[in-house]
Amino acid sequence: MTRTLRYSRIIIQSVIFLILTLCLSTSALCLPVIGDWLTHIQLGYAVTVLSLSTFAGWIIVTLIFGRIYCSSVCPVGTLQDISSAIARSVPRKAKPAYSYRRPNNPVRYTTLMIMAAAFMTSTTTLITLLDPFSLYSTVCGEVSFVAANMTDVSESNQAMTILTYTMLSTAIWTAAVTVIIISISSRHGRLICNTVCPIGTTLGFVSRYSIFQFDIDTDLCTHCRKCADVCKSECIDLNDHVVDGSRCVVCFDCIDVCPDRAIRYTTRRKQLSLPMMQKLTGISTPSAPTQQTNQPSQQNETIPPAP
Repeated sequence: MTRTLRYSRIIIQSVIFLILTLCLSTSALCLPVIGDWLTHIQLGYAVTVLSLSTFAGWIIVTLIFGRIYCSSVCPVGTLQDISSAIARSVPRKAKPAYSYRRPNNPVRYTTLMIMAAAFMTSTTTLITLLDPFSLYSTVCGEVSFVAANMTDVSESNQAMTILTYTMLSTAIWTAAVTVIIISISSRHGRLICNTVCPIGTTLGFVSRYSIFQFDIDTDLCTHCRKCADVCKSECIDLNDHVVDGSRCVVCFDCIDVCPDRAIRYTTRRKQLSLPMMQKLTGISTPSAPTQQTNQPSQQNETIPPAP
């Protein structure tokens, strides 16, 4: 069942990413209905056009299932997953090793406040840079624009020469941002999502209280660390057996690799069993209290007087 969830998530994520890429690159390949719908359900776009229904809908979905938006709909999130998957497909010695990373909340909250100020002041540059959908739209649009117009530029036409420099500068800027995203995600997975992305931070406020969470069964966990090795959000703390719900993007990778079935996507929380608690806290076995209760009765026996 868990493997089915993981593969279903990958298929949905891939299809959405492909359709969005085609629609944002050229209108000729855009599916009229599906492409427009996928654009309108983007959280950043919904905030820009003040679509309260879309925003409220994603908040409700996140409150129930966690940050599935980041693992299925967000194109920059998919780009990061592709980069990390390619990096981990190389020989084992060169694979990046994920490990638990404490949340960088000061950077997360600062970026969110900057994004809020950019929306209120209509600062297009900051919105394009920080909103993942706007950023990916710019990248796809600039790449297709340069590819379509570079062959038509004539060196004898001064206006077209200026346009060439403009296109090149924009292309270099978008290429630099793309390279930064790919290089960071290939090594640290979803670090950008959980540090500088305001959409991820916003959904993180809600997902930490979501109904469905990833829970680690301490009675089954053998500390093999396979779950932490594949956690691209680097949010699994095996010292405390806790998964940070505010940063988890619900990719199901950890469940898929766990050989002990110790991680579950569930509404229930596994508590420490009594034997485990006795071992950790040093509580005596049930027979010990029986011996202790008999000692006072022996001490209180009446001693007969000496003859």
